Amino acid sequence: MKATVPSRFVTSILLLGILSGCAAGRASKPVNLPPLPHIVQSVALAPSGGVFADAIGIQLFGLGFTVIDTSEFSSLMVRDNLNELEVLQPQNLGKLQKQDIDAVLSARSVARSDGRLESASVRVTSTHTGQIIAGTTFQGGWGGARGSILDSVMASSLDDAAQKVAAVLADALRRPVAP
Repeated sequence: MKATVPSRFVTSILLLGILSGCAAGRASKPVNLPPLPHIVQSVALAPSGGVFADAIGIQLFGLGFTVIDTSEFSSLMVRDNLNELEVLQPQNLGKLQKQDIDAVLSARSVARSDGRLESASVRVTSTHTGQIIAGTTFQGGWGGARGSILDSVMASSLDDAAQKVAAVLADALRRPVAP
């Protein structure tokens, strides 16, 4: 039985992908983390994280966390006369803790020319201790030559990246608390 033109096309694309290499987007999952210093229920999103931090925040909210979004957190910073560089200083983290904020999420991301996510790093800092208590890196998906059809199919959307990052962070933020 002869293969039809569409099935040949699909077979060719898949074979091209296998030969040229491709990978789905993935978030690293840290192992052997120590117990948390405290329970984390509320997370503030640092404004410099932009739309990626907002997308992670939406996912964390869906996973049961209280999320202080970037605009609300900016308002808190203005009220306390802080800029983003000063927020993570110990005396200022204490101010956030008094407002029932357990942690601050900082995100940095690099977008591709097509708007999809290429890579990112995310960390969560405790307002109680000033220590990083969770974090991950994300590497966007790719396939074949940049700009190819296969590359476009394999590239990571903002939503896909945020879901993967939020899942890793939620696991880390729900680990046991130190006695």
